[in-house]
Amino acid sequence: SLCFDDYIFVDYKENSIDKLNKLIKIFIKLRQYQFDLSINPMASINFKKGHLISLLSKAKVKIGFTWFHPIWFYTNSIKRNKEENSIKQNAKILSLLRIDSFDTNVSIDIPQKNRDNAKEFLKKNNIIIGNDNLIVIAPFTRGMKGYNSRQWPLEKYLRLSELIMKDQSNKIVFLGDNKEIRKIMKVIHDKPKLKNCIIGDEKFTLLDSAALIRRCSLVICNDGGLMHLASLVSAPIISIWGPTTPSSRLLTDDSLPYRTG
Repeated sequence: SLCFDDYIFVDYKENSIDKLNKLIKIFIKLRQYQFDLSINPMASINFKKGHLISLLSKAKVKIGFTWFHPIWFYTNSIKRNKEENSIKQNAKILSLLRIDSFDTNVSIDIPQKNRDNAKEFLKKNNIIIGNDNLIVIAPFTRGMKGYNSRQWPLEKYLRLSELIMKDQSNKIVFLGDNKEIRKIMKVIHDKPKLKNCIIGDEKFTLLDSAALIRRCSLVICNDGGLMHLASLVSAPIISIWGPTTPSSRLLTDDSLPYRTG
């Protein structure tokens, strides 16, 4: 298991004044530590704060990505290749530490408590695995500014759900965070064809969701967090992509079928 002595959380969603005040406090705190190593795995050209935080860490060794030319405050760096799979490329940064191989078989261990929560949810909603086809739909995703097109329109998800519910053996569960769950509850209220759809528990943690997804027949989602969570528990996935592509974001078999357009 991982053990951390301390962590510093940075929330970039705050307004500019609060963000600046918090960043100043973070920089002051960083100067109080004696770091030996700083790793900035963020390869985005727009992630300037990551470069600055690395610089202010005063670490003896600072490694990270560069784009067009070396960034002077890294002691060692590799050039970003936007054509390469981002996961494999992020792992390549380990080569600067002379770590040249890594295990791509990533999975997640779900504690029994979370498995029990998922089991109770299924029981409460009269879902019998084996008799019912449990289909999880996660219609929301988030991204950087300018990447809103990663999200397939909610109206289309609802129309797809209506088609799925024509087969009475199918049971749909909508998953998302609290805000997303409330939005789904509001929009399906006036759709009689979706009256039997099930809304995820607002108290669900990520591990609860993972335990539920692990037992489903299919996950339909955008390129987002729940897609990666479903991948970690080896659930069957149909993912809908916008400006990004599966080959750049997933560690998958290149022969997996996909359609563009």
